[in-house]
Amino acid sequence: MRGNKTATGILIAIEVLMLAAVLVIIFLKPFGRSSAADEGRDWSAELEDASDEATEAMFVYDEDESEEADSAEDIGTDSDEGTARIVFSDEVESKLEEMTLEEQAAQMFITTPEELTGVAQATTAGDSTKTAISSCPVGGLVYSSGNFQGTSQAAELIGNTQLYMQDAIGLYAFAVIEEEGGEDYSPVASALGYDIQDLPSEWITVETAGESAASIASYLSEIGLNMNIALTTDLYEGTESVYEDRTRGSDAETVAEIIAEEAETYDSAGILGVMRYFPEKTSAAVDSETGYLISSRTLEEITAEELTVMSAGAEAGAAAAVVGNVINTNLTDGEEILCSFSAEAVSTLRDALGEDVLIMTDSLSEDSVTEHYTAAEAAAAAVCAGCDILYMPEDFEEAYQAVIDGVSDGSIDEDLIHNAVGRILTYKLEME
Repeated sequence: MRGNKTATGILIAIEVLMLAAVLVIIFLKPFGRSSAADEGRDWSAELEDASDEATEAMFVYDEDESEEADSAEDIGTDSDEGTARIVFSDEVESKLEEMTLEEQAAQMFITTPEELTGVAQATTAGDSTKTAISSCPVGGLVYSSGNFQGTSQAAELIGNTQLYMQDAIGLYAFAVIEEEGGEDYSPVASALGYDIQDLPSEWITVETAGESAASIASYLSEIGLNMNIALTTDLYEGTESVYEDRTRGSDAETVAEIIAEEAETYDSAGILGVMRYFPEKTSAAVDSETGYLISSRTLEEITAEELTVMSAGAEAGAAAAVVGNVINTNLTDGEEILCSFSAEAVSTLRDALGEDVLIMTDSLSEDSVTEHYTAAEAAAAAVCAGCDILYMPEDFEEAYQAVIDGVSDGSIDEDLIHNAVGRILTYKLEME
């Protein structure tokens, strides 16, 4: 704003000087040598016209500046070109101000405890975990069945990790799992002996979906997990896909009701529910040459289905949505790029779900990413696209450093970091 005001002052000063010059010329003209063309000229009329033109120029400029300032105030930004900086609650803004760039960047990552600490299999949280967290307090850790050997052990593992996070940065971590139901998608229940819920594709009603979500939320909370990437919003397409077992049906309105019931159940239990995928993967086909998942769904189909279902989930309390490692040129202005790296695709999802919902990348360790991008390139691309959370990069240290370096060299807008971490903190500061 200060730069804009300075520019306005300079322009006004120039215009005043120009007007003064006109006045001097006009008043001196009659005292100089008159030409034939000067005879009969109405100097008072010309003076009035010149004055009007200068005044009009100044007021036209001021009106534009006023509109720009009003627009910036409406969205809480400083009106510079680029990313609009969001103004969060006083509590969130205060926390952001006390955090370093390195701490803010770390909050954008969810990685595994093994990747963070360098151990082969993390089953305890001791000195190595404490040291790693003190050095780099990541936003979250995602666990697998191998991390759990018993209920008490699991609770201690996660509990100690949270204590170290509090000591390091005064925040809780996202303690993440992918627990959907079924033998293959229930790492916690399988490892710790809880009742395994049916596969999502086997649910029949909204009521049974809610009951299953309540059961899962109960045992996740018992050991301290607080985020579940389990709300698959893809529709059943009747095709062979590894995601078909996770679908809730083929009708968007019915699936929207089911997802909303699950999201509300998780939210009530203090579990952050995460929806996936945008765009859906069940109808995407693998390109044999590149290994990319290619989706040909139209914007109309995506709006009527994916966004209808995800919007219902967000309204019911889902905290986040996953942008898939899928290419769909209808979402990316014709560019053949993963939607998780596309500002256009991310913007479409955010516009539909609102500013409060966290946008998470698909796994950055998938072959469709690692075969075409380094960990650093993938992380930078995801941040520039507007993603808030970078999920499971292939090389966490490389990805993390790339975000810091990108801000330092100007290739990543620092306001992107501010906005992403502000959204993250909005959830974290409500955790207990």
